[in-house]
Amino acid sequence: MQIQKKVRTFKKYTKHLFSFSILSVVVFLVSCSQKYDETGIFDPQDPNFSADTLNSPVRINTVIFSKNTTYDNYTSDDLLYLGKDSTLTDSVTANAKILFKISLPDTVNLDTADVVFTIVESANLDTNKQFDIYRVNGDWNSQTMDSTSLDFTYLRSKNLTQIDSTHFQIRISFDGNEIREWAREDTLAEKQESFLLKCSDPQNISPIVKMYSSHWSSSLQLQPYLNSYYSYLDSLGILQKDSVLNDIADDITLAYKKSEVLNDTSKFKLGGISGESYICKFDLSQIRTDATVITGRMVLSSILDEVDPVYGNFSNDENNINNSSIYKPQIFMYAIKDTMWYSSGEFEYDTQDYVYEYETNSLDSTNYFNMDRLIQYWIKYPETNFGLLITTKNWTQPFGYSVFRKPIIQVSYITLTDTE
Repeated sequence: MQIQKKVRTFKKYTKHLFSFSILSVVVFLVSCSQKYDETGIFDPQDPNFSADTLNSPVRINTVIFSKNTTYDNYTSDDLLYLGKDSTLTDSVTANAKILFKISLPDTVNLDTADVVFTIVESANLDTNKQFDIYRVNGDWNSQTMDSTSLDFTYLRSKNLTQIDSTHFQIRISFDGNEIREWAREDTLAEKQESFLLKCSDPQNISPIVKMYSSHWSSSLQLQPYLNSYYSYLDSLGILQKDSVLNDIADDITLAYKKSEVLNDTSKFKLGGISGESYICKFDLSQIRTDATVITGRMVLSSILDEVDPVYGNFSNDENNINNSSIYKPQIFMYAIKDTMWYSSGEFEYDTQDYVYEYETNSLDSTNYFNMDRLIQYWIKYPETNFGLLITTKNWTQPFGYSVFRKPIIQVSYITLTDTE
């Protein structure tokens, strides 16, 4: 999930406001010994300290939908997705299309050329389902896609290809004469052509199919490729056959999923492509501005049994293909920099100083996110406490979602007291 580093407007989405509690632990320093509980938080039950536990509601919080442009609806570069989910009333709930670009092969003696995408998961695939192939009139790339206008010309429809009992592909064949015509039309030296893949109406390819992209780096053999086939007469007049393998120049998924807010205000949802994110503000006014934070953290517990029934949740699945550390699902937290989100739905957030990235806990539903520095800053300068934006990155399945209980801030701190 990508968050643009600029002021974002969410006026066209419905806000859902609700409140929850903040847990603060007050500790007054009367001894040099310090004890912590098993989770690392300062232990308020230590008899060497005079401790209080304070509870107060946050001032305001809301669920927002951060994906409101085409650019934001790109999925991860490493995988591609194709398919469409819809309800019985034909309301589309999720849709994924693929744009890909090839460099045209040498057309001398060219017979045919195949573009091949390898499907990651093959369970329950229906080879009778069709997808449409369109030629794209216009150029694009991942930096300009949100501002590029493209036209599409229908070419043909294809079925998913079954290689054997467990492996499937998307295989698209182009005739040599077809490619030669495109090469003649292309006045650029690059000689590139772009194509769009989408579900054939009114069919659905559901669940949405996952494929390796040209950016997949773990195994180059799994990347999509262009295989060009040639036949020619050699110097002895004997017919020869040959083929040339080339990489796909570029590819990307354009995706959509219907957003949803939970009716139960005791919890909230974080989504992938659907874009559900969360903004909240904690009241730390009970703590003196001269206090020193020992530990400050946010506790965020996921509800493991509330998951997308088809695409799963936001979790560290060690069996997932994206199980390297750089792809593990992460919770991102940004410090909000102004109060506009309270009323207007617009806000600006910190993209440099107070940005926190955490991998989710794969062993337990509870996640502890340490942010001592930010909490200390909020306590010392309470006028800067505008809240947090909580969102996600590195979804192993961007069409899934996760449900969390409302977060709790836990703060252990010390203040000097007058001993006279």
